[in-house]
Amino acid sequence: KAETSRQELERQAEEARKERQRIELEAKEKAKQEKEAKITYTGTSTAPMGVQKLQFFCLTLTAVLRNFAESGKLEEAGLTFENFDASTLFEQAESEAISWHTWSEWISSIVEKEIEAKSPRTSTVETSKSMLTGSPATSRTDWERRSPRFTISMNTPSRKARQSIMKDKRKLKRMET
Repeated sequence: KAETSRQELERQAEEARKERQRIELEAKEKAKQEKEAKITYTGTSTAPMGVQKLQFFCLTLTAVLRNFAESGKLEEAGLTFENFDASTLFEQAESEAISWHTWSEWISSIVEKEIEAKSPRTSTVETSKSMLTGSPATSRTDWERRSPRFTISMNTPSRKARQSIMKDKRKLKRMET
């Protein structure tokens, strides 16, 4: 009897070990699948493709805002680049399922609405025309005479690009003098 009960205990211990190994293996597989799912999902800004999408969105936002700034519309409304948070707008675009192809138009409409809210005298027709033609609403010399100063948040992905542009502008000024 002692021999059979000993064999029975060994058999139960072996079954318990096998069960533990099976549970551990399933947990590892589940963790691996979740990790792969996070990598392939591009909708969040934490996934590798999501970070690139956010960077591209920031570049698009900067370009649109620069067009409005050059036309003088942002300054007239008392707005700066900092009034438009890239991460908030990106999340809004993602929640509304805005395609990256139409980000520029979508951002333009957001900025136009903000400008209208700040300065009700501004005509959206003029803003739309200047954005479509690429020509500023005010003359270039008038824009240069006012010499607006723009403050851009330095935590956006295009920081190096802006620094390079500023460096080039300084070089041109030195060459002119």
